[in-house]
Amino acid sequence: MDDYSAKIVIRFDINCAGLKVRTSMADSAKDCPALWGKFEPRMGELSPHPAESYGVSMTIDENTFDYWAVMPLADGAQVPAGMEEFRLPGGQFVRFDVPSLGALGGCYEFAYGQWPAANKEHLLDFARPCYELYNEEYMEKGNFWLYCPVTK
Repeated sequence: MDDYSAKIVIRFDINCAGLKVRTSMADSAKDCPALWGKFEPRMGELSPHPAESYGVSMTIDENTFDYWAVMPLADGAQVPAGMEEFRLPGGQFVRFDVPSLGALGGCYEFAYGQWPAANKEHLLDFARPCYELYNEEYMEKGNFWLYCPVTK
């Protein structure tokens, strides 16, 4: 069993913009990277020096989810043509340290499989999205964070 370091944190709402795809668990391994392939060349439309981006998953049903590739949208900024605005809700989250992009699938399995069984104090909240946060650490070292919403 992989042990992904976990910590309960509070996050604030973030107004974002980006692109979305509706996908399934079976198709996500191709759909999500393809979405990033479309979004990455357009990141400069949101910021000339992107500092962070998010991969956001919103559950539709047990097999289907919307996946967003987004970046923060500056106050008063216009959403670029062909992109959509997305409000990333804040609240209480469990943050997992993900050592590499290749470990993301295992981290999701740990977060939604093994972690809840061992943590009865905080329950996963499927009504809010979970998300990956890619920042300078990711660009330099390849590691990033997975945030899964929880309630007490």
